[in-house]
Amino acid sequence: MHESTQAREVAESYKTAPVGTKLRVQCCGQDKSLMLSRELECIRYKCFRCSEYGCIPVEPSMQELLQDRQAVLAYESNPDLVLPDLNYDFPSHAIVWLSKASITPRLWKEKIFWSPSIKRVVMPLYWEGVLEAVCTRDTSVPRPRPKYFVKYKENFCSPVYGEGTGLVVVEDVLSAIRVADSGYRSMCILGTHVNPAVLNRIVQFKCPVHVWLDGDKAGVQGRLNLIRVLKLMGAEVHAVKTPKDPKLYSKQVIQELLGGGGRMKETTTDKICGGGE
Repeated sequence: MHESTQAREVAESYKTAPVGTKLRVQCCGQDKSLMLSRELECIRYKCFRCSEYGCIPVEPSMQELLQDRQAVLAYESNPDLVLPDLNYDFPSHAIVWLSKASITPRLWKEKIFWSPSIKRVVMPLYWEGVLEAVCTRDTSVPRPRPKYFVKYKENFCSPVYGEGTGLVVVEDVLSAIRVADSGYRSMCILGTHVNPAVLNRIVQFKCPVHVWLDGDKAGVQGRLNLIRVLKLMGAEVHAVKTPKDPKLYSKQVIQELLGGGGRMKETTTDKICGGGE
């Protein structure tokens, strides 16, 4: 981050602007080259003329905190499966979270959004054009709310991303997107447990299934349970064991683990990823 001079001074004068304010003002020239964005706990600025940018901490008022919490509660308590307001104006902390999983604008387009009202990353999940679930992620630091909030349709059916001869089952949306971008068909189950509708859909693909859940305790146990049930249902199932989430590996490692060209193979991950369970 650059240490701004004039740009920062101008931004300082807008610290009392209402949350959600976005505007362009004069900075180092006659044109309105300075972009300002007031978020709940800071005001961000960037001048396109002098290239100065930064973030000034702002202490939100009690009224702003209350309004923020009321908007979140209103959405979370709504029994209907609906989407909040959406755009692509991600704040920097959301972009940092996405970039850690190598999710670029090319990958988030039409799949991942920002909601100004509930101040979360929003990931709608569709199956054949029907909204099945809405997964939201709080990326603020420090995080005052639960990390994830998910709304499901009754008998939720997991969406499928990408194409391939097999199916890779993963826990979260970002992992499913990354696996699909690496050349494979993937399914996101939003956790470690699946309902009967999802189990039936997996089996109906009639293809080899690779279960690649997270490497934590819940993921390991979830993988064991899912493999056991799928085998009882007659599916050909293989385990992919890694210490980290699928989304945290490079495309090259994902392809090494699963095999090239979308044709998956059974593999030992110890050599590639430094250990499994």
